[in-house]
Amino acid sequence: MTSNPIRTNRPPVDVNCLTAALASCEAGLSVLPTRKDTKAPLTAWKPYQGRPATRAEIERWFRAPDTALALVCGRVSGNLEMLDFDLKGEAFAAWADVVKTEAPGLFERLVLERSQSGGRHAAYRCPGMIIPGNQKLAMRAIHTPDDAEVEIDGKRFRPRRHEDGFLVELVLIETRGEGGYFLCAPTPGYELIQGDFNRLPQLSPMERDILIHAAKAVSEWTRPAEVHGLGRGIPHDTPRQPGQDFNDRGDVRILLASHDWTSCGMRGANEQWRRPGKTTGISASLLGGRVFHCFSSNAAPFDPDQSYSPFAVYTLLTHGGQYHAAAKALAAQGFGNAPNGRPTTSNTATATAPISRSRAPLSQSKRWELARRRFPRFAFPWDIFPAEVAASLQQLARSCATSPTPLPAQAFCMVAGAVGRKLVVGIKDSWQEPLIFWAADIRDSGAGKTPPMWEMAKEIARRQDQEHERYKAENVSWERLSIKDRQGQLPPEKPRGYFSTNLTLEGVHAQLDGHPTGGMIILLNELSALISGQNQYKSGGTDRESWLCLHDGKPTRIVRAKEAVFINGARVQVCGGIQPGIFSKVFGGENGQFIDDGTVFRCLFTYEPSSHHELTGESWSQANRQTWNAILSRAFDWADKQDKPFRLTFPPESQARYFGWRNTLDVLRPDLPAPFSGFLPKAFGYAARLAGVIHAIAALHSGEDIPAELSREAMGLGMKAAHFYLGQAVDALSLLLHDGEAARPTEVSSRTILLASVLHKLAAETDNGRLAVKHVQNAYNREATPEEHIRTPHAMGGMLRACRLNITTGKHNANGHKSCYCLIWDEQTAEFLETMRRSLHCQQTLAQHGFSDEDMDFDESA
Repeated sequence: MTSNPIRTNRPPVDVNCLTAALASCEAGLSVLPTRKDTKAPLTAWKPYQGRPATRAEIERWFRAPDTALALVCGRVSGNLEMLDFDLKGEAFAAWADVVKTEAPGLFERLVLERSQSGGRHAAYRCPGMIIPGNQKLAMRAIHTPDDAEVEIDGKRFRPRRHEDGFLVELVLIETRGEGGYFLCAPTPGYELIQGDFNRLPQLSPMERDILIHAAKAVSEWTRPAEVHGLGRGIPHDTPRQPGQDFNDRGDVRILLASHDWTSCGMRGANEQWRRPGKTTGISASLLGGRVFHCFSSNAAPFDPDQSYSPFAVYTLLTHGGQYHAAAKALAAQGFGNAPNGRPTTSNTATATAPISRSRAPLSQSKRWELARRRFPRFAFPWDIFPAEVAASLQQLARSCATSPTPLPAQAFCMVAGAVGRKLVVGIKDSWQEPLIFWAADIRDSGAGKTPPMWEMAKEIARRQDQEHERYKAENVSWERLSIKDRQGQLPPEKPRGYFSTNLTLEGVHAQLDGHPTGGMIILLNELSALISGQNQYKSGGTDRESWLCLHDGKPTRIVRAKEAVFINGARVQVCGGIQPGIFSKVFGGENGQFIDDGTVFRCLFTYEPSSHHELTGESWSQANRQTWNAILSRAFDWADKQDKPFRLTFPPESQARYFGWRNTLDVLRPDLPAPFSGFLPKAFGYAARLAGVIHAIAALHSGEDIPAELSREAMGLGMKAAHFYLGQAVDALSLLLHDGEAARPTEVSSRTILLASVLHKLAAETDNGRLAVKHVQNAYNREATPEEHIRTPHAMGGMLRACRLNITTGKHNANGHKSCYCLIWDEQTAEFLETMRRSLHCQQTLAQHGFSDEDMDFDESA
């Protein structure tokens, strides 16, 4: 009897991959078919870096046997990025430990899987930035006796020569980003262990940076050619023996500890160190006790992602980077070929030698350079808002053909005016911050400063109109009553003040007398009234001190010749636009009085250059208008229902984050320009105010009750916004001090960062040092969202000129385009790309810049 073969209904593995691929496509991911063994794509895959595959393509690909599923990273998949842990995931546990310490809860949000080789993948999306290409983050070196090929973890490597031997460089952790892909479950051999690829977490750039820095923290190897102080940068006429001897014998641990660095013990094969001013977390690694690798951006004099020999550490910490002077000092301590005899043979010289930490005071130019490095301009961090709110304000700006950058500060003013004194931020029992904002939009005439502001204020104006109509109708009825009928009745309640367009204290008092919330917003087409309005009663003295009290939320009493005016519980917001020249004259008047008394420091400045924004038929949609109006309406209604002020409190983790950030910033003040350092104390308060109003906007948008606690994450959003405004303040104050003659700032926005990314990719396509403007436009539009498209070459040229890039005066043939204007690839282009690179790096490292322990880490590289 012949037996039939056993048949099962189990689907083949590729059917599982087909189902997963279709689901991933639905989730906004670009998928690829690959070989499981070689991981090579089974189709030309470059098109799928720009567009997802269609359903028909996916069904065709994954019906073939033995087809593995891969996900394409980068923009096409919603800014997908993956961290790949090789060598069976040896560094995964150490990395996870760092992440859990630096940002509790972040690790648990990631999508994690085990790869077929036993490694690990950690995946996420980061929509708030441009995902870079693949990057190696953590390395290990294995020394070999010769150059014979070796096998490690199933892979074969050819050693390369290193000094007197050979070594193999192994990657422990690397990214898969723009232009990369990776195999994933349910491909056989891949196992999902946490999360779901179709529900990827969306991380902020700060959270992503924590993951990246944690990976760099466990790296075990840096190439000698990349280590500062191993012979490079030393003057030719300086004997190198002292530095080399210190590299061999000097104890860099004692040196670091003497400059307030803290040892944090071992993590994996590395010693971990924490920079001065931090209480938790790590800032650098010491590899093999000899190579100091810094990954913090706020660890001056060290640059981020740089490695230093002991000699370089000594030179930077004790001699301001002057290698010649450092070598002489070490020679005097007995290192190298000292003139007084043979060098010593112990480390006691390092331990006992007096190490001077004093240095000459910084020059004014150096102080300004430091301020610009610490607080650089970067694009407004729209991710502080719910996505619908950010989209609403950005579309409003497009509909008015203007920049969206000033609108958030105006939004803060309006929401704060709506809630008034009914919402306060309690940093601790003895310190409360009111929600009061003064927003100053510094731009040229014709830049479109006021139309968006008045569009945003329509709900406020509607309520004001409704209130006046109510009063008018009630007053008509009152006037018709006889004197007898009026007895025992109260006259109509005067109209409630929602907004004003003037700034006299008498007017503020009249509007806010008996006001239920004390909240009012003053909308100014010309912000110079904030200063000129303070001098309306010169015979009775200036009103400036009273306005400063109002900004601080304190009561004020103004004594006039005829009467005294007392204002208490006022929450007066001020916002408006001003031209750079007028700003310089008005706010810089009276011999700098408005700097000395702190008026300037109380403003949230946005200062942008003249730039082209294309006017189109786009309007502020009803849905986007309603998103914003609903927030304002709910804010007014919420405040009117509150019997007493609602206090937002800081739980311990928020307090720790805030105090660490404040203390880290405060130690910078002696080295900053004296006028600018005045912004810092106000920034400390503004960070709490910003956190409170951003927290409120999120709750009001959702229609939910405002939570009573400001979480650690919410506090981080306030600090991020505060740093944005500090970056703007550097240029605003420079304009003020230079009487309007300071160089105009470069626009830094999402569109200029995108332009820089496009130009960087086009660098290899220059034609006789030129790029056709039409060619740039086409490349830009391929990368941009439909809303961001530049519709004509003429508009593209306007944007390039606004970025101070040079366009040919005549027409040329370039990039396949006939007789067209071209971008000249010159030093201006290189400078623009570098400016945008540093700005983007700043955004990407905001996680180390005021958040927890890495809050202040900005890019300080040259």
